[in-house]
Amino acid sequence: MTVLAQGWVWIILAAALNASALALLRTAGLQITWQHSTLAVPLTGLLALLAGILLYAVALLVTLRILTLHQFIVAVPLFVGVQFVFTALLAYGLFHETLSLQGWLGIAIILFGISLLATGAK
Repeated sequence: MTVLAQGWVWIILAAALNASALALLRTAGLQITWQHSTLAVPLTGLLALLAGILLYAVALLVTLRILTLHQFIVAVPLFVGVQFVFTALLAYGLFHETLSLQGWLGIAIILFGISLLATGAK
């Protein structure tokens, strides 16, 4: 596998882990309530919170790997752009959130920018 292909695998993995961690944290956050100055978290919310934190830790390790393999100027924008796409897909699939046509156009522009960065990488 070429270095560029390895980079894409790491970037996609890190973005998927990071977006999934955020989705788990949102799931946990929706279940947390305050009751008379006390934080109430059901077991499912606690499990989602812990899983989200764990995924963040794994995403951090994968991101560190990306930063050691690739140029910062290329790797970080690619990672962030791919994460935007994963986040939009998770928001739509898990939380039934929708983007306007303008929002989807923004995602398309991000994908176009990712392709420009990837093909122009040294």
